[in-house]
Amino acid sequence: PREFTRAGVLHAVTKLIATNNQPLALANNPAFRNSLISMRPKSTTFDLPSAYDVKVYLHNQFVRHMKALKAEITVRNCILT
Repeated sequence: PREFTRAGVLHAVTKLIATNNQPLALANNPAFRNSLISMRPKSTTFDLPSAYDVKVYLHNQFVRHMKALKAEITVRNCILT
């Protein structure tokens, strides 16, 4: 990413948690949050995702992925029949 966005941080933190088998609570860990702030001192607590934010984002991404997968399977089945 070339610039800081709240959505970008949420995506990056969610990816870290999901792909490294970390607990959702990592997002609420004070040491972890402080490390994020040290990378961008202008950050406010609103800019940093909470465990709830990560959970909702991960769930929504999963639902979106499953819908796309279902649509792709349906299209392929129509083509094959």
